[in-house]
Amino acid sequence: MFTYDNIFFNNRQIEMKTLTYTDLLGILKAKRKEKGLIQKDIAEHLESTPQSVLNWEQNKFDMPTTKMMQYAEFVGLEIKIS
Repeated sequence: MFTYDNIFFNNRQIEMKTLTYTDLLGILKAKRKEKGLIQKDIAEHLESTPQSVLNWEQNKFDMPTTKMMQYAEFVGLEIKIS
């Protein structure tokens, strides 16, 4: 499980809560789109490929934790893993 704090999603603050891996992927993808970024932008930042980002966002493969944290930071989210 993951916890997050101080996240603004669709312009409203979300209280700290626990979420599933799939929930987190959905939030990351939504934030990416909200910022007008494409998967290629994320891939370049993570030194990965657009295909990997697609597979992670579709939950076909697990995203390494370090990449997930970098992705979150890049789109303006802070995630605390417990």
